[in-house]
Amino acid sequence: MVFAVWAARRDFAQVRPGVVKEVHDAFRGSLDLALRQVDVVARHAARWEVFDVATLTRYFTTLDFSLGERQLEGIMAFARQAAARDAVPPGVNVIFAGE
Repeated sequence: MVFAVWAARRDFAQVRPGVVKEVHDAFRGSLDLALRQVDVVARHAARWEVFDVATLTRYFTTLDFSLGERQLEGIMAFARQAAARDAVPPGVNVIFAGE
């Protein structure tokens, strides 16, 4: 299951590719920093969560932040099911960066 993606409308990305790259780089940098300092992140998160630092550290380090073929197939399957239930327009063309 893919819990979240960062997306930009194609027309915006075409007009402002530099902004899209800057935001992507900022998100990626934030993730990299958080994973390098996962103990600090877990310690801060534990102040508001019912989970202890060790549990949160394990959770944060076992999440899969990749967007590979398996995840893309899951997103498309979800989109097809949502369209079949009229939750989203049918035939939405999703293009992933690099395509």
